[in-house]
Amino acid sequence: MNRIFKKIWNKARGCYVAVSECTGIGQSLGCASVATLGAVLIMAASPTDALADNRSWSGTAEGETRNLGYDRWILERQTNVCEKNSVTNVFGWIDLTGWDRVENHGTINLKGANRDHWGNSTNDMSLYIGHNVDWVANYGTINVEKVSGIFQASGAFYNKSGGVTELYGSHHSRNEEAKFINEGTYNIHSSGSIVANSKIENSGTMDNSGDVTANKGLDSTGRFLNSGSLSVSGASDISSVTGSGSTTLQSGTIRVSSLSQSSLKVGSSANVSASNVNTSNITNAGTLNVTTLDKYSGISYTQTSGSITVANNWFDKSTLNIRGGALSRAQLGVNTVNLSAGTLTGSLSQGTSLNQTGGTYNGTFDEFFVLTSAAPDGLNVISLNAGAPEEVRTALTDLFTKYVPGHVAESLADRATFNGGKVVLSGVTLTTTQRDDLVNAFKEKLVKVGVIA
Repeated sequence: MNRIFKKIWNKARGCYVAVSECTGIGQSLGCASVATLGAVLIMAASPTDALADNRSWSGTAEGETRNLGYDRWILERQTNVCEKNSVTNVFGWIDLTGWDRVENHGTINLKGANRDHWGNSTNDMSLYIGHNVDWVANYGTINVEKVSGIFQASGAFYNKSGGVTELYGSHHSRNEEAKFINEGTYNIHSSGSIVANSKIENSGTMDNSGDVTANKGLDSTGRFLNSGSLSVSGASDISSVTGSGSTTLQSGTIRVSSLSQSSLKVGSSANVSASNVNTSNITNAGTLNVTTLDKYSGISYTQTSGSITVANNWFDKSTLNIRGGALSRAQLGVNTVNLSAGTLTGSLSQGTSLNQTGGTYNGTFDEFFVLTSAAPDGLNVISLNAGAPEEVRTALTDLFTKYVPGHVAESLADRATFNGGKVVLSGVTLTTTQRDDLVNAFKEKLVKVGVIA
């Protein structure tokens, strides 16, 4: 029988494949020579559904422009993947597994149309930094288009001083071994996203208009500009975050020198110390300690658990929603305070508006009630069964208890409403009769719904 094909072992794929019977046993199917690259590019004018044979790639020489087709490209040399003034367009993906150190000094454009190890479509592996890779260092420019991505399986990614990374796609570091270090300029565009399972270390400039998730913390001594979304979990030390975006400090002990954002969210497992905070919206479920509120007027503060302390510039003409946790301040200030759960402690300053539907408010007696007169010193009494006239004497008997009438402070009704929860007042000693009368007067005048204990 005439045989056209035969089976041989493909080292790159790790399996037997069908080939022309003219193919020699010693011929490698894992690589295509540079001389055949032109033919490969002509055939690869559009993406293919299956992963092409692995192609070898020895880098791009100085001043050269190379187009790498819709294939998996295996690097042949360890350093200087792209020399200065060179351009490499990657339509497939570069697998750096097994190489110690890789440097880019030119321009790499990651175009996408990726395939993973199993031939499936994927958009995050245009540059695959695999096992046994010490690091990839970018001294030039890497452009990651929307359908492209950088994936760090274990090796480090260094965006070196002078290096520029433009991220329109994705960048993912899989574990703490896959270090993410920026010393140059790293721009995350609105379609770009970073998910870092290693700590992000930034001593250069990171400009984010997309989404950055730092699951193992962020140490930034450089500039971090955020007009998108930034989420940080884990121990962090951040010099500054500025811009019109939103920042979530999810967990861990986090120190921030300066934060200027449209909104700040603190997670329930976070312990945050911030020197200067400038934001219009704060949602807090953790521990937030602020040295100075640079913006303190017209703020919306919502607390679901945890606590907040502010050393300088307390909220003013702001709305404080206490839905859990504890807030304590000597003077609550000229603010609207809505208490639905948790504990609120502080004096109702002139201008404070308190709306309580739940929780516990700890206040002072004088802000709620006015005692109208001083207590009598005692009673003038004589004995009814005296055998002879006797002088009138002054005494208090067990049958008489001092009583001083009082009433609810008139100004309280203008500044507070009570529809639930508990009010605890300090600063006075009352008899049982006085207490009961004042509580009834309080309920009749101020309590609309529910029972205030």
